[in-house]
Amino acid sequence: MTQTHSPATEATAEADVEAGGRGLAKLNPSPRKAYEVALTLNKAPGAFGLVEAAAQYDVSNEQQCGKIQPETGTAGRITSQENVVLKKISETEYRGTVYLDLMQDEDYYGRGVCY
Repeated sequence: MTQTHSPATEATAEADVEAGGRGLAKLNPSPRKAYEVALTLNKAPGAFGLVEAAAQYDVSNEQQCGKIQPETGTAGRITSQENVVLKKISETEYRGTVYLDLMQDEDYYGRGVCY
């Protein structure tokens, strides 16, 4: 499926990215490539009030599918940073799940599927 977006839609997406959002990038509603991550705090100076994690997702073929930047003639990378929920196992251990296929493979700019 080929997606084409109006300049207004692309401008809104770019503003969303600048504000920390994901822009045009969509999340896969049924990710399957799950990996458990474990975080161990070794010799911490004290208890942590908050422990958070995030995973960054980048398309790997932006030259074939990304939006061409008029200033440089190069394609921009579609990227998204998503929170990883961590579950406290003990005072020093947390676990969460990262999905390698969380970002949706899609034709965002009518130049081919980004993956």
